[in-house]
Amino acid sequence: MAQWLREMEDELGTYDYLGRTADHVEDGSIEHLTMDYLMDTNACVCGDPERAIEMFRAYQATGCDMVFCLFNPYKVPHDKVMQTIELIGTKVIPEFG
Repeated sequence: MAQWLREMEDELGTYDYLGRTADHVEDGSIEHLTMDYLMDTNACVCGDPERAIEMFRAYQATGCDMVFCLFNPYKVPHDKVMQTIELIGTKVIPEFG
């Protein structure tokens, strides 16, 4: 994976920050990036629709006007991914329209 990231560094465009991910893969520090850590530091939006709305509002308050959504980390089953997409579309997005 680290080699692939190194090869992609020039092609990542506005996502060039991902190129540094290779450093974390190579030095092993990527192993410390757990769901618990991401949730404890509010680095990801995770939880029920009310929690997601709360977290998106906190991001919005900082001036953030765009988020990248990854619905399938850690091999989440397809039906759960589809449920998440439906909840985001019906419960969360309307709060920001």
